[in-house]
Amino acid sequence: MVRYNAMYLACKHGSVGELGDGVAIKMKSMVQHYDREFGGSLSMFAKSHEEELGEMFLRLFRSNDLGMKILKNRNSLVLYVPLNKRRARELASRAAIIQCKRGEHTGLAKTKRFVGNNNVVTLKALSAALRASQQHPLEEGRVVTARVLDYDSKGDHGEPLITFSLQDSVRARKNRVIPSLGDPTIKLLDLKEGDGPFPAIVVSTSPRVKAAFLDIGVYRKRGKKFGGGNQRVLGMLSCDDPKYNKGQKLDVWVDRVSRQSGRFLLALRPPADKSNAKRDKNHSKRLTKLVESGILESILEKTGHECRGIVKAASEKYLYVRPELDGFPVGVAPKEIDHKEGDSVLVRLDGIDEKGQLALKLIQ
Repeated sequence: MVRYNAMYLACKHGSVGELGDGVAIKMKSMVQHYDREFGGSLSMFAKSHEEELGEMFLRLFRSNDLGMKILKNRNSLVLYVPLNKRRARELASRAAIIQCKRGEHTGLAKTKRFVGNNNVVTLKALSAALRASQQHPLEEGRVVTARVLDYDSKGDHGEPLITFSLQDSVRARKNRVIPSLGDPTIKLLDLKEGDGPFPAIVVSTSPRVKAAFLDIGVYRKRGKKFGGGNQRVLGMLSCDDPKYNKGQKLDVWVDRVSRQSGRFLLALRPPADKSNAKRDKNHSKRLTKLVESGILESILEKTGHECRGIVKAASEKYLYVRPELDGFPVGVAPKEIDHKEGDSVLVRLDGIDEKGQLALKLIQ
């Protein structure tokens, strides 16, 4: 119970620091808030177990099953919760504060209600229920291990009710520790198409959208309105059959980046060169025009023939020449001799080049 109380206090009073994108609370502050909100002394609790306060917290959070961990920050211990400030505050506001006392059925629960403009806290008797399968009935007096399934402040005829289950609830499964590569170190704004390879870990899969969501250590800044700090950003790996397992490690490359939406796509191999794709597209367009004009067949038939042509333009490396043949387009010839626009030159037709243009050769 101390662990859950500590998590509640960290979510409610923790602050964002340099330890990551979550919230953290120092041990000294934890002790003060614990005494104020629960009326108990953590120091006395530790002494009753013949432990120092720091040793007790290191023992309680060693398993990391709740996602929390004890970190050393300068000369003090800090409890770190991997939730951003906004989500942490929301979790703390929804938490039910329960007091268990000897001699009572379950205990008492703090309930809040507004009277006018004031938030009034009262203590009400807490009832408890265990959800079990009718196929596996439980006999009276049996001791079982159960998990909290739900809490309703008015679930038992207006009184607080806590419900347990022998199975993991959907919420409990969602709140389990999420696989990650640690604190993110790559800014989303610095990510570029083609970057990689990056070590990645599968966080989740979605058969509905046919994709796996991977962590490669990317983050973006969150506005102060949403709690500030850094927010982890997952990459999406499209796949027809999401056969990857949660926690599986892969090597990936960045395929596309959308900074406006804060998303990026991943691939299992380096993406194709965009310049090559553009060149192939232009090649296809030029060939289509030649086919539609009916001149392509004539060009192929006259490959190897020589004719006169007029220089239409010149660059540092090429001459652009229109052959003196009916319907033929401007062709490209390597600039072996200097010529200027309007010069008449002798050229040989060399078919179609890799860019889909009429290829020419200057004749000396």
